[in-house]
Amino acid sequence: MRLQWCQARSMWYVTDWQKVVFSDESQFVLGTEDNRGRVWRCPGERYNSPHTVLRHTARTAGVMVWGAIAYDCRSTLIMMRGTLTGQRYVDDILRPHVGPFLKGQPGAIFLQDNARPHTARVSQDFLRHFQALTWLARSPDLSPVEHVWDQLKRQFPSCHSVHDLEFTVQDLWAHLPQDKISSGGGKGKTPPKAARIRHPKIPPLKYAARGEESLQQGVTNKQKFQSTVSRPRPDGVRGGGIPDGKGADKSSPYVFETNGRNIFNTIS
Repeated sequence: MRLQWCQARSMWYVTDWQKVVFSDESQFVLGTEDNRGRVWRCPGERYNSPHTVLRHTARTAGVMVWGAIAYDCRSTLIMMRGTLTGQRYVDDILRPHVGPFLKGQPGAIFLQDNARPHTARVSQDFLRHFQALTWLARSPDLSPVEHVWDQLKRQFPSCHSVHDLEFTVQDLWAHLPQDKISSGGGKGKTPPKAARIRHPKIPPLKYAARGEESLQQGVTNKQKFQSTVSRPRPDGVRGGGIPDGKGADKSSPYVFETNGRNIFNTIS
């Protein structure tokens, strides 16, 4: 489905993606970020000390925010308190903020994920008056707004109260340079990752897990996420240590060993 969705928009140009308004919610918490960390490890190393961190298991105080970004502008950052239902989503976000924001952007295309308040009938009824883009399930990596949340959290200082947390989030959102939003987290003004999948005119991005060393050119993405360790190539060995030698760079000085499972794991 992801490939089909991207192929259907593979001929979109940068000017087409500039019309898309990406929206999303994100949570900011006091103390250490509560998202799961990712590490590269071999089977049997789950509880090794380099792959584990100590953290509080109790619920951490924080705030949930909603925001939307476009190529040359952004929405107001909305603080959400309590449980977000479909009706609250319409009354607190869509009607007072999304509607006026889209009307101020000629030809705007609204995009949101498939969270239950977003797909509720009352929300869909409201959005019938606007042009909206259907979204794929479990595909946050295709939305550049995720890069914006990441940039904010990387700059986030330590806060000691929810009030300070809310003020800090609003301040970071207001002062984030627009060129960093337009670039989708990169260095240039480029379309989102979805545009680079099977697009004949745009080279694909190379995504790697945090902390992963650059793999040699010629190793496919599938093999890259299966690779766990590398060792010097023995004399006379060809094919890069990859099954059947497919995709191997014979000039590479490294051999990649794979086990095919349990590579991209969470910190316990």
